[in-house]
Amino acid sequence: MARITVEDCLKRVENRFLLVHMAAKRVRQIREGSEYLVSSPKNEDIVVALREIAAGKVILKKDVKAEIEALEEKAKERVEKKTKKVLETAEETETKPEKVETKAEETETKAEETETKPEETETKPEKVEEKPEKVKTKAKEVKEKVEEIEEPIKEVDEKPKEADEDGSA
Repeated sequence: MARITVEDCLKRVENRFLLVHMAAKRVRQIREGSEYLVSSPKNEDIVVALREIAAGKVILKKDVKAEIEALEEKAKERVEKKTKKVLETAEETETKPEKVETKAEETETKAEETETKPEETETKPEKVEEKPEKVKTKAKEVKEKVEEIEEPIKEVDEKPKEADEDGSA
């Protein structure tokens, strides 16, 4: 017998989806011990099942047909949902540049606000004027301490000069 083709089977079955389900179910029946309806030596179970469908020996019950139609309907719904999700994400990615622009505007307004802050700092110089007095007093204290430390150092520096002048070293 010649090779079996899908087109041969589609003459008996409405669509490929239905053909796959019929062939899979028939293969399970054959593997569970059902006898071949067509003589086909040395062929695999799937080839035998397709030959049986093409010969018209395997037919589809109306209950199974309704189940398959329901499955096809569910598959279409799933495809529609996924397509909607893809379109929504595509729309979101298109709107993201607008969000970026609004963030840029927000940073510009923040920059403008920081430019207005010098007005607030104008009141601070009064406090700064008080601080120089404290700094001056601390500077005086530091100078006094430095002078106290420098006096003994000057004395130590002067003693070797006197020794050099005496000639003893």
